Amino acid sequence: MTNIGHNLTGIAIGILCLPKGSSIIRTSVHLLAFITLSIMPDHDIPGWGHSNYMVSHSLFVNLSLMGFIILLLAWKRGWRTRIGGWPVVVGGSVAWMSHFLLDLFYKNSVGLAMFWPFSSARSFGLPLPWFFTLSSGPGSFLSHNLRVYAIELACYGPLVLLALAMRMFFRKRPHASL
Repeated sequence: MTNIGHNLTGIAIGILCLPKGSSIIRTSVHLLAFITLSIMPDHDIPGWGHSNYMVSHSLFVNLSLMGFIILLLAWKRGWRTRIGGWPVVVGGSVAWMSHFLLDLFYKNSVGLAMFWPFSSARSFGLPLPWFFTLSSGPGSFLSHNLRVYAIELACYGPLVLLALAMRMFFRKRPHASL
C-alpha cells in the first residue's frame, strides 16, 4: 500500500473531528496531525516502521502506545482542550487504527503480524482484488505503480469528499431545542 490511502483516510477522519471555527493554520496543523496518526505504524523511526514490521504493525504495541497517550491527555485537561477535546482524541485513535484495516485490503502483501508478540503469524489479510502493493522490480514498474496510485486515489478520495459534505450538512442543519 502507498501512503495515499492512509493520508486520505486520515484527512477524512480529521475533517469530521475538526473543531468549529478553526483558523486555516489550526486546520492545517490538525489535518497534518491526522495524516501523521494514520501512517503511524509506517514511520521510519529506528526499531519501528517497515524496518521492524512485527513491532510497528502489532495491535498490542499500538494500542499500548495509544492508551498511554489517551491517559496522558485525560490527566492533562489543558492539553486535551488545546487539541479540540475528546472528539479529536477519539478521531485520532480511529485514524491511527485505520492503518491496520487498510493494510489488510492489499493483495500480494506479506500479511500483517497484528497479534505479535502473542503470535508471529503474518497471514492475516482481507485482500480486495483491485488493491495491489507497489512494485520495485524491473519491467512494468512505472505503469504498475501509477495504476496502484490511481486506484488508491479513486477509492479513498471520495472519503474526503464525503467528510466535507457531512461537515457542511451538519453545520447548516438547525439545532433542535428541547
